Amino acid sequence: MAQALPYITMAVQVFGTIRQSQAQAAVMEQNAAIARRDAVIQQQNATYNAQVLEMEAKQSEQIAAYNAAVLENEAIAAEQQAQYEADKSRRDAARLRGEQTALYGFAGVQMTGTPLVIEADSEFMAEANEANLLHLGSVNAYKSRSQATLQTYQAGVEAGRYRSEASETIRQGTIAGQALMSEAEISEFQAGETRTAGYMKAGSTILSGAGKLGDTKKKPPIKKKTN
Repeated sequence: MAQALPYITMAVQVFGTIRQSQAQAAVMEQNAAIARRDAVIQQQNATYNAQVLEMEAKQSEQIAAYNAAVLENEAIAAEQQAQYEADKSRRDAARLRGEQTALYGFAGVQMTGTPLVIEADSEFMAEANEANLLHLGSVNAYKSRSQATLQTYQAGVEAGRYRSEASETIRQGTIAGQALMSEAEISEFQAGETRTAGYMKAGSTILSGAGKLGDTKKKPPIKKKTN
């Protein structure tokens, strides 16, 4: 039993060394797995947030396009309304001139001098009113189209900002993910090195212990002195 004790002691030391190195390596591998998981989550979150920003950019453009279409319809309606009012004014003026001519004829007034001047003045005012109605319609249509252009431009700027934020989100997520993946690789490398170091240390313990045991066996037994 006494001869087996050094072997038992050495075996305990070797087992303890290997077990300790494996425990340390297991912790490092767990840290690596956590880092890889966090890297995936980081990239998934970045992708999701970028998709949300892209949706907001598209929504902004769609709303601007809808508003621009509404404003274009308002511009067309303003032009059509102006044309209708101008046509109506021209018809009313023509009917009024016809009534005036008929009244002059009924009264026996010749279309010379003052009556002719009055008719010319009425025709001028009618044409001026018609031109004014068309101009007002053009002004209102221009305002609507200008507003549509401005809204489209603003939507483009806003969409560009969203897309820029989306690109930056992806970039930051990629950087963070790469950092975590690098951390995982380092932890895995260290785990492998720790295991290797543990086995090497255990091997050194075995060799060292075997050498000591060999030296002990080679020593001659101590003779007891006799009186």
